[in-house]
Amino acid sequence: PVVFVGGMGNQFNLRDLQRDLLVHKELGLGPMAVDLENRVKYPTLPRLLIEQRLLLESLSEELRVLYVALTRARA
Repeated sequence: PVVFVGGMGNQFNLRDLQRDLLVHKELGLGPMAVDLENRVKYPTLPRLLIEQRLLLESLSEELRVLYVALTRARA
């Protein structure tokens, strides 16, 4: 009848979104573009789209887990 939810004070782990190459099962690959002459990296449009989708999917999963935890407790 009681549910304990640990880690509620921690921030979401979004380190996977900082990789140079993102992969999504539906959208494909999202690489960073590299300018070798100026030695800079910048995101491509596919990478920005995949990063946004992965962020939304990650947050929705966290919300789903929280919903399950909140609806399992009984009064």
